[in-house]
Amino acid sequence: MSLHHIPRPLQRLLNFVFYQATWFTGIYNGDAYAIPAVIALLLFHTTIARDGEWKLIGFFAVTGICLDSLWYNLGLVSYPTNNVAPLLPLWMMALWFAVATTLTHAINPFFRRPLLAGLVALFLAPYSYSIGVDIGVIEITEAGSYAIGIGWALLIFTAGFIMKYIRPDMVGLEH
Repeated sequence: MSLHHIPRPLQRLLNFVFYQATWFTGIYNGDAYAIPAVIALLLFHTTIARDGEWKLIGFFAVTGICLDSLWYNLGLVSYPTNNVAPLLPLWMMALWFAVATTLTHAINPFFRRPLLAGLVALFLAPYSYSIGVDIGVIEITEAGSYAIGIGWALLIFTAGFIMKYIRPDMVGLEH
C-alpha cells in the first residue's frame, strides 16, 4: 500500500509524529520496546519512501552507528544499562534507523541549505542526547558533547549536500 497520494506536508507530519513516538519509546523503554517501534516506523516508511531513499537511510544509519560506537569506545559517552558492550545498546542502534527516515520527510525542508542544517545539528544534537542524560540512559563527558555536536553537524551537512546537489530528485528538491 502506497501513501504517495497523501500530500507531502502531511507525509512529513506523519513521519515526524511517528519518529517522535519511536524516539521516546526507545529512550524511555530500551530494547524491548524500541526495536518493535522502529520496525513499525520502517514498515510505515515503506509506504512513503521515494526511489533511492533506502540507500540514504542505510548510509546515514550505519554512519551514525559508527560515530556513536566511536564515541562509546573512546569513553566519550556511556550507557549505564548496556547489555551488549562493546556495542551500542540495541535501542540506540535502532534509533539511528528511525532518525534516518526523517531526512527525506520531516526535516527535509532544512536541506535546502545544507550548511544551515549542519549548524542547527551542531547545537540540537547535544541537546537531544542531554535528554538521555537527564533520564539516566546515557552519560556524556564534556568532550563527548562537543564530539556529538561536530559529528552530527558533519553528518547532517553531508546528507543535505547529497540530497541537494547529487540526488535532488529523490526528495523533491529539484523544483
